[in-house]
Amino acid sequence: MNKRSILYIIVSTLVVMLVFTIIPKSIYAITDYNGDGIIDKDEKMRYMQETWGVNSFDELKNLWSDPNYIEAQKENGSENKANQTPSKKEKHTHSYTATVTKEATCTEEGKTTYRCECGDSYTEPIPKKPHDYETTITKEPTCTEPGTQTQVCKNCGDTIETTIPALGHKPGDWTTEKEPTCSEEGKKVRYCTVCGEVVETMVIDKLPHTEGDWEVVQKPTLTKTGLKIVKCTVCGEVLKEEVIPANTTLLYIIISAVVAVLVIIALGVITYKRRH
Repeated sequence: MNKRSILYIIVSTLVVMLVFTIIPKSIYAITDYNGDGIIDKDEKMRYMQETWGVNSFDELKNLWSDPNYIEAQKENGSENKANQTPSKKEKHTHSYTATVTKEATCTEEGKTTYRCECGDSYTEPIPKKPHDYETTITKEPTCTEPGTQTQVCKNCGDTIETTIPALGHKPGDWTTEKEPTCSEEGKKVRYCTVCGEVVETMVIDKLPHTEGDWEVVQKPTLTKTGLKIVKCTVCGEVLKEEVIPANTTLLYIIISAVVAVLVIIALGVITYKRRH
């Protein structure tokens, strides 16, 4: 251990003794600013601030124990100043130097410390930094279901989840799924180009029938009517029906012929009888 270290230990010990015994009494004796014989806390604080730029005895102790302070006193020819009752300094204007003593993060405020060469200091908070989010689609949205977007801060892990709305269907072109006929309706549909689900349906009206020629399905007789119809040439459905009257004209001709024959026979018989 060199002489400088030994000297530093001795001076520090003396400072502690002075701070807790002799100096407080000495300071109190000259800090009665209002002259009422009572030295209150505010007067003590005022004296320390004006004299050494400190706010407590602990700060004063630290100042006098500071090797830089002791070295400065040596250079000024006052090496033993720490062992004496300090004389009151002239009031000076503080000149502060700012130092970032705690960096701000996205979760905690930082701190800037302002120090004067006299030892006075104060701090100011530094606002939190904004989060640095990395965005990822953790669930892709579909036509019918929402998705999820996740944002994670690269620095602190803070997570924000956001719902992505469902995309909705994207209809394609109309497709004829069933052709219409003259007996059944047809159908058109539109499929979603993404998921393939049917999103719209349209009915196609029936086609008109195609009429054929009249067709006799039941011939008339002397006593009964007949029937003729018209069918669709595509589906065979009967479109028209028409009754054919009974063949009464032929009946009348036959009856007339029979009557005529009977009359002739009767006349022949009568003529024969007259002659004989």
